[in-house]
Amino acid sequence: TGLILGQILIESEFISAEDLAKGLSEQLDMPFIVPYQRLVDTRLFEMLPTHFMRNHNLLPLRKSNRMVTILVQGPPDETTYNELVRVFGPNIDLAIAPASKIHETLDALMGQTSSKDAPELTIVSAEEGMNIEDFGRSDMGGGSLKTEGIEAESVKLVNYLISDALQAGASDVHLEPLPDRIQVRYRVDGSLIERMDIPLDYLSSMVRRIKVLANLKVTDARSNQSGRLVGHIDDVKVDLRVSIMVGIHGESLSLRFFPQESGLMEISDLGLTPNAQMMIHRALDYSAGLMVFAGPPSSGKTTTMFAALKHLVDKRLKIVTIEDPVEHILPGALQTHLSANKDNTIDSLIQTALHQDPDVIALGEIPHGDEASKFLKAALTGHKVLTSVYADDTIGTLLRLADAGVDVLLKSSTTITVICQRLVRRLCQNCLTPVIPDATEAGVIPIKDFDPDKYDFFEGSGCDQCNNTGFVGRTGLFEVLSVNGDVRDALLRGATSSEVLLAARRTSPFLAIAELGVLKVIRKETTLDELLRVTPIISGEHDMRHFLTLPDIERISEHTGFGE
Repeated sequence: TGLILGQILIESEFISAEDLAKGLSEQLDMPFIVPYQRLVDTRLFEMLPTHFMRNHNLLPLRKSNRMVTILVQGPPDETTYNELVRVFGPNIDLAIAPASKIHETLDALMGQTSSKDAPELTIVSAEEGMNIEDFGRSDMGGGSLKTEGIEAESVKLVNYLISDALQAGASDVHLEPLPDRIQVRYRVDGSLIERMDIPLDYLSSMVRRIKVLANLKVTDARSNQSGRLVGHIDDVKVDLRVSIMVGIHGESLSLRFFPQESGLMEISDLGLTPNAQMMIHRALDYSAGLMVFAGPPSSGKTTTMFAALKHLVDKRLKIVTIEDPVEHILPGALQTHLSANKDNTIDSLIQTALHQDPDVIALGEIPHGDEASKFLKAALTGHKVLTSVYADDTIGTLLRLADAGVDVLLKSSTTITVICQRLVRRLCQNCLTPVIPDATEAGVIPIKDFDPDKYDFFEGSGCDQCNNTGFVGRTGLFEVLSVNGDVRDALLRGATSSEVLLAARRTSPFLAIAELGVLKVIRKETTLDELLRVTPIISGEHDMRHFLTLPDIERISEHTGFGE
């Protein structure tokens, strides 16, 4: 059978037990649920002998609207199914779960495991600062669903999802209503993974629970809403942004986890090359000037900007930030939420910020039109100005800023530094497997005289240490450009991006994101597929004058001199 074949594939480490369970759920059109001790109705659990549940790889989970949900490894045989009907009645809803998770939950329910329960999460209202509830204690004990009801069970589900997502290293949790179920997905290392399915009956009560915690309008199910809540996992403080968007199947919910001050990174922890780190530190040491952090959404540019701000806070400077919303708490800085007051505009906040006698002004995202021009010109009045922008590379960022009024800065001696970045998944070093790139992939590598046959390429085959993904965490690719005389002249005369790139090459140790990415591929830190997925490749309009040899790239990346 398919299940026996699946067991063979698991034992041969071709797939994981969870992959098998997900495949079966799709093939059989059955829900997929990962069990957890505190989700189980203990009264249902006590109705079956433990040896029966172990032998048949099944676990009764809950009862709702007279329907009993039972987790199974695969479709039960007729004898087993008849026994379930005899015990629970004919209203049975089967869902697929990994056998290993069924047995782990059985062990926990029987008190045979030494593993800790899920961390207790205390949720605190971000706006009122009041203790709403002690996650992990209140309403988390086993009991009859008849007395607790679906609302109490939804509290358990929300608690579990928040704890489980953090333990999985997720940056986001998505609850997405489909016509027949709620799909739960986590974003881990930049990629979405399916975690479980939840019956559609729970949607309104789970969303309502999140609305209460985030101080949103509980009774409004027709409007898009956003909010925030702060919580504790053990002694670790976490910050969650809540976004609710109304779709055709109901309210879709997204949670994003932001670190508090203790989670802010240092510049030295970002994974910069010695050359890039030197250039950023030098830009931060200037008392005035413009620093722009660029990249596509979810590329880590906000993390990098706040690492820079943390460095400036440590220098005891007066810092004012204008954000929408405030995502990272930065002790020592005056942080302003753009949408906190409907009368606030970027223009008025910039003017107010300038009256606060700041050394540093940071704007979460660069505005458009006249507001952008006014903000950028603050760099001319002796302030250090930091902001971010959506752009593919440093050259494109400068060309965009030229349209936003940066010409005045270019004509002055104001320092301008642009940091553009990408995040690529980091190869799991425990399951490296050699691969040969195809001719198409090898043909777009932007390295002069590059012979792929001289180098080894790898991918991750998947193992327990990487949850069978082949990747563990992410690493950054940083393109840093300090605008010098040649680049200024090129921008002021309206040069093309190709001409600006040549100007940058002539007088500064400039490396493009793609070139740094190739270094990480050669050093077994990531894959060529991953690099091509996220990186703008220097090709097409550019000629060979732009390309460097691999030894040149390695030399420049380690360069820490101060000459232009």
